[in-house]
Amino acid sequence: MKNVILIIACLISINSYSQDEDYDFVSKTTENINLYIKASTIKIESQYQKQYKVWVMGYIDKDDLLVAQSKLVAKYKDIKLKKTQTTKTLFYVDCNEDKISVCRILYYDKDGNVLVDDKYCEYFVDYSDIVPETVGEYILNYVCNYANENFGE
Repeated sequence: MKNVILIIACLISINSYSQDEDYDFVSKTTENINLYIKASTIKIESQYQKQYKVWVMGYIDKDDLLVAQSKLVAKYKDIKLKKTQTTKTLFYVDCNEDKISVCRILYYDKDGNVLVDDKYCEYFVDYSDIVPETVGEYILNYVCNYANENFGE
């Protein structure tokens, strides 16, 4: 019986580890949030216009937690963000025009409860020019490179 439990525990840990490998580090925000993309979450919005959407996962390291939370509260003027541990951000990327849009940001506490859900693109996507050497540029490059290699562009 102990061997069966040990085997099940090993399989679970292997599965969890393999899922984490699917995420690629992209950048770190000015608020000390590490951003990761799982390539399989990149979806085509318009093949002809080379527009895509992707969910970007954000994780705060334990060492950066208090600083990151303070920066989020100061930047967005929302005290609920003081409990933020992780984020999910929906980006739309236009590879033809080298533009990007943030359409939704969700902030989660340590238990996975949504603290804030900001929606910006309910009716239309408002793309902006990329600022060089920023998080937006790194996300755009990742998504467009993936699309070129995997969507036949």
